[in-house]
Amino acid sequence: MSLLPRALQEFQECFTWVELDIRVSGRFVDLVEEGIDVALRVGALKDSSMIARQLMPCRFHVCATPEYWKQHGIPEHPAELQDHNCLIYSQSPMADSWVFRDSNEEDISVRVKGNLRSDAGKILLGAALNGQGVFIVPTYLVHEPLKERHLKEVLQTYRRPSSGLYAI
Repeated sequence: MSLLPRALQEFQECFTWVELDIRVSGRFVDLVEEGIDVALRVGALKDSSMIARQLMPCRFHVCATPEYWKQHGIPEHPAELQDHNCLIYSQSPMADSWVFRDSNEEDISVRVKGNLRSDAGKILLGAALNGQGVFIVPTYLVHEPLKERHLKEVLQTYRRPSSGLYAI
């Protein structure tokens, strides 16, 4: 389960007079044009006149169920993901290329493919939890499934470049 519902509950308990109207979308919207007060964004932020505050550091985790790894094998190098069914987040700027960083701080770009792509991270997370494939997912979405060992992270020595979860 995402960390967001718990954070929203705590926010509403502290600020009972604030009304929330939450829209979930993977697309980058024009906040001013669409009348949005706050957006949550992951990753490197473009320069703008908007104020951004990092809410938490955010890493990306390459995950699948332990059963998936047992059936298909655990990759030891990012290039081996080409042999796996990857669950692809279609709103990512480079959805079909997953970028990793090796111990020499060199980027490794891997072209991935899979039979499911979506602009909804929760759908992909559900598919990963059902053993359908490998998902690269931000910390805030996968914290609980990793802690409860429903998913197993691999390729930890090839971390993706870290970023953050920001309120804009």
